[in-house]
Amino acid sequence: MYSQLKIWFLRVGSCSRGRGQARSRASGFSLIELMVAVTVLAMITVALMVVLNQTQRVLRGSTSQVDVLETGRAVLDMIDRELCEFRPVSKYTGEVPTFIVILKGAHEVRYTNRWDVVPLQIQEPLTQVLPRISVLRTNYLNDVFFVTLRNRQWRAIGYKVWGEKGAVGDLYRVEWSWNAAPERPINANLALYVVSNFCYTTPASYARYRKIASGVVHFHVRPLVGSTLTNQPGWQRNVKMQPLPEFNACEWLFYDGIVPPMLEVELGVLEPALYARIEPWDEGRVREYLNDKPSAVQIFKRVIQIPAFDPEVYK
Repeated sequence: MYSQLKIWFLRVGSCSRGRGQARSRASGFSLIELMVAVTVLAMITVALMVVLNQTQRVLRGSTSQVDVLETGRAVLDMIDRELCEFRPVSKYTGEVPTFIVILKGAHEVRYTNRWDVVPLQIQEPLTQVLPRISVLRTNYLNDVFFVTLRNRQWRAIGYKVWGEKGAVGDLYRVEWSWNAAPERPINANLALYVVSNFCYTTPASYARYRKIASGVVHFHVRPLVGSTLTNQPGWQRNVKMQPLPEFNACEWLFYDGIVPPMLEVELGVLEPALYARIEPWDEGRVREYLNDKPSAVQIFKRVIQIPAFDPEVYK
C-alpha cells in the first residue's frame, strides 16, 4: 500500500512539472518576434533622426534667412535716411552734376557745354528666367552719387557695387565731407573733384570705401520723375537722361539744384552660404548657375520721397 501511494505521488509530481515546463516554454518570444521588434525600433529611431535632421535644417535656414533680411533692411534704412537729407547744392555747381545714377562699368567725366559723365563700356547685367511665366528678370548694378546736408556739414556720398565676378559683388559706400556755410556749400572745382573721384576710383584702389553688404546681384536706383519730365533722351531742365536701349535702362544726371521727387530703390542679395559657395568660381560659371535660380535672390524694394524736391524748378 505504501509503495503504491509513493508511485502515485511520483507520477503526479512529474506530470505537474511537465505542465509547468511546457507553460514556461510557451510564454517565451520566438526569434521571428524578436527580429520584428528590433526592426520596428530601428524604423522608429531612423524616423526620429530624419525628423530631427529636417528640423535642424529648417532652423539653420531660418537663421540664414534672418541674416539676409536684416542685411537688406539695414542697407535700405541707411540709404533712406541719407537720401532724406538730400539737398540741392545751389547755383555754384551748375555745370557739375550733384546727383548721379549710372550703370556699373567704365565712364568718363567729360566737358561739353557742362560736365558730363559719359558711358564707355557698360557691364552686361545678369538676367534670370522667372519660373512658370518664362520672363527674364534683369538685375542691374547701379553706381549712385548724391550730396546731403546734416546740420552745417555737407557730405558727398556714393554707393558702388564692386566684385571680380562682375554679376555679383559687394556693396561699398564712400563719403567726402566738409564744413561750410549752407548758402555757399561747394564750388564747381570741389564738386568736380568728388565726382571724378567717384567715377574713376574703385573700392580696391581707394581707401575711403567701406563695405556694407555682401552677395549683391541687384542694386537699382530709379528716379521717379513722373510728369515733371518727358521720356525724351538728352537734356531737359538741367536733367540729363541717357538711355541705354541694349540693356533697357537709363542713366541720370541732375544739375543746378534739381532733385527728383522720388526714388525707387531695389536691392537683391544672395544668402551668405550660397555666396560663399560661388565666390571662388569664374564669372561665366556664376552667371550660368544663377541664370535659372531667381529664387536664390532676395529682393528688397522701397520708394523714397525726397523732402527737398521743389516742383517750381522744373517749370
